[in-house]
Amino acid sequence: MKSYRQVLYSTFAKAIHGGDEDSIKPNQLKEILKLGAQAVRLSRRYVQTQNELSSLWEPDTLLSLEEQLNSGAFAGKSAGLQSMVRNMYTAALVEISETSGRSDPSKRKAGLNGDHPPEDEEGIGAKQSDAPTASMEPKRKKVKTKK
Repeated sequence: MKSYRQVLYSTFAKAIHGGDEDSIKPNQLKEILKLGAQAVRLSRRYVQTQNELSSLWEPDTLLSLEEQLNSGAFAGKSAGLQSMVRNMYTAALVEISETSGRSDPSKRKAGLNGDHPPEDEEGIGAKQSDAPTASMEPKRKKVKTKK
């Protein structure tokens, strides 16, 4: 993820300071930032501590990139880009909870990791109800009528 962050930040910085015709356009930069924001959210699921997340995404660098955006080639017409950078910054600073990205092991679905549904005395999966229901009745056949 660190190499991804480095490429993302360097591409962003080049787009801000680039003035030639082949530079990245605002809509392209927006797509790059969407991917970056998704990467921050995904990495939040897999890190253990807030320090780990901060060292991975370096939020201070995001703030400096936002300041450069305000004064760079996109100044004045980059409100959407600024908000996306700010969202990435806040996502990188969000407090990591104890259960972040990890589901409660007691709430696993049956059949995963060798778990099986409860069985009755005969070794067959437990039935919901032995009472007949309306849906168990046979359907009537359609009778064609002559016209």
